[in-house]
Amino acid sequence: MSFVDRRIETRPSNGEAPFALNEVFFSRTDERGVIQAGNYVFKRVAHYDWEELIGAPHKIVRHPDTPRGMFHLIWDLLKQGSPTTAYIKNKAKDGLYYWVLAVITPCEGGFVSTRIRPSSALFEDVKRFYAEMHKAEASGEVSPEDSSEMMMEWIRSRGFENYHQFATYALSEELLSRDMNLERAKDPKIVELRKMLNQC
Repeated sequence: MSFVDRRIETRPSNGEAPFALNEVFFSRTDERGVIQAGNYVFKRVAHYDWEELIGAPHKIVRHPDTPRGMFHLIWDLLKQGSPTTAYIKNKAKDGLYYWVLAVITPCEGGFVSTRIRPSSALFEDVKRFYAEMHKAEASGEVSPEDSSEMMMEWIRSRGFENYHQFATYALSEELLSRDMNLERAKDPKIVELRKMLNQC
């Protein structure tokens, strides 16, 4: 056990779990979504011991506010072997929540998910639409498949041809917002990527 694992960190009693803009965390799962590994930031933000995380399904951190339709969409893309990016609200062991922009990549034997804290204006739009999706699902009249199609209709209404194009745009927006809020120079390659996406 390292010094980092032994240190004690304070957390609020309710609301959002501490997760700084300059932090990145990751986890690796098998093909069924069972956690095999992760870094210290993942453990700290989720507030579980390693013994509770390793071997547990990744849904251990699922927050009920994240629409089921999003997970349906994510798994559809991953089963096709396609990396994907998604906004996800998670729940820590102590009941606190934390939002992430997750980049999920298929790898040998499973998936690697890398997460940063979202902060862009796009993120605020997505949160509002997720609330609509969640409300529709809670009514019992909308299946995860229908909810997933709601998300696709929303994406197309914003001028994106498919989910991959939207996800690429979302990642570029979050990386640029992250740099700005951390008072870093904008990465010119990301700026150029966003310009290209805006022209699509």
